[in-house]
Amino acid sequence: MPELTGRQVRLQSFKPQERVQTCCRCCRRSAVKRKRITCAAYRSDLEQKDEQGKAPARSRLLSARTRPQQQAPPSRSRLFRRTETPPVPEPEEKAPRTAGRLLQRSQPIQTASNGLTRATDTVRRAQQDKGVATKEAKQTNAKHKQSDRRNVFNNPRFSQEAGKLSQKDWQVTTDWLVTNMEEGLLDDRIWRELVADCGLNPCERPQATLFHQLGMTKADFTKLVTSRRSNGLLQLRVPTIKNKLHFFRDEIGLSNEEVRKLLVKCPRILEHKLESNMRPHLGFLRSHGISKEDISKVVQSAPQMFQLSTENTLQPRLLFLKDQLGVSPEALAKILVKLPNVLTYTTQFMQERIDFLTANGMPLEDIAKAAVAHPQVLHYSVDRMQEKLQYLREIGMGQQQVAQSISRLPQLLSLDIRHNMRPKYNYLQSQMGGSVQTVCAYPAYFSLSLLQRIVPRHRYVQMVRAEPVHPFPMNYLKMSDSKFASHVAYTSLPRFESFKADILTGFRS
Repeated sequence: MPELTGRQVRLQSFKPQERVQTCCRCCRRSAVKRKRITCAAYRSDLEQKDEQGKAPARSRLLSARTRPQQQAPPSRSRLFRRTETPPVPEPEEKAPRTAGRLLQRSQPIQTASNGLTRATDTVRRAQQDKGVATKEAKQTNAKHKQSDRRNVFNNPRFSQEAGKLSQKDWQVTTDWLVTNMEEGLLDDRIWRELVADCGLNPCERPQATLFHQLGMTKADFTKLVTSRRSNGLLQLRVPTIKNKLHFFRDEIGLSNEEVRKLLVKCPRILEHKLESNMRPHLGFLRSHGISKEDISKVVQSAPQMFQLSTENTLQPRLLFLKDQLGVSPEALAKILVKLPNVLTYTTQFMQERIDFLTANGMPLEDIAKAAVAHPQVLHYSVDRMQEKLQYLREIGMGQQQVAQSISRLPQLLSLDIRHNMRPKYNYLQSQMGGSVQTVCAYPAYFSLSLLQRIVPRHRYVQMVRAEPVHPFPMNYLKMSDSKFASHVAYTSLPRFESFKADILTGFRS
């Protein structure tokens, strides 16, 4: 056999039907098909066979592929040529997008928009010279705005630079450009103060311009940045913010000041979509008989309702109140207007309060009346309500009298015992000659001010009549100051108010 050279070995008298001993299956199949062998291990075995005159062992041929010093045979696509695969270069780390890079890329845009600024300044100077904005000046201003906007977007340099920006950078740049053209960006001095004091980003200047027009202060911007920095309303697009601000003003009827308070209270409200979230919730409130004026109150008090589903959450909660308490649709609308947060209470939360009042002797009818008059009974803590009922039992009320007092005045459950109920009852017993029967007949006594109404009227009657009045009539406490002065004290209103002021001064000193 001639000396083997190169990377290929051609078999001289080879037939495909003959059995070929190879080191691996791929080489045997390749040898039968192509009549050539390229495996380095098999070439070395053929050389040994020629020198020693005997065939190599098959086990040694089969183990040639697993030798540690040998490499795996090449793939079929590289049988005749072995090439080194060049290493893939690691991608260079991109520098983070900063406001400086963005502004550097948007220099053509800023340059192209300078024409608009110059035209606007020219028109403003003309208006200042004349002292009044004429119709021709307004038309010229509008024409310059339209032409300069068209020139900016048709500028070839603008298109060339815009193609280098990412989608996010493009959105930020267009927001900056459109806001600058239509309304004018925030003043440089104010913007520098907001960046330094509140930590705003340079790309948030168009959004900050819109919110500053609502009257937001530095404290408001600081709260927005710290509360929802990652996905807050300062990250939203300018057209999205404008659409939702128009929705709050036109469809809900909020003023700019009310919109400002709403955004500071619940910044996430601007993240909800108009068509799929906000307008359906508005229709839900209207379907339950709530007027436009009351809807504005509901939205300001409970903006969290936009996070809840109308079909799966809000509607079942209102049906629970209807079925459990038996209230009418008109009474349910009153509950929603007085306590909009009832939409955020779970049915289990409200059921615990209803069960507590039922266990203390209040029928469902009285609970329904109390909920309509004072819906906060569905929100008060069970432990706090238990303390109020326990105090009423301590002063001598029975369970039925306690239930009747709560039904007539559910606000009793909100009063503080130490600073409100106990001082009033002690004064009733010691000074006015009253008893527990007095408060059972007139539970509203606990809701009156001790220093503004009870003490001044009681002492003035004693001064006028020159003798103690026991028991003091409770109807003297129900009427207004003018009626009390004319019908009970037989004096003028200024004189009674002067007497009341002296009493307040004595208590404070």
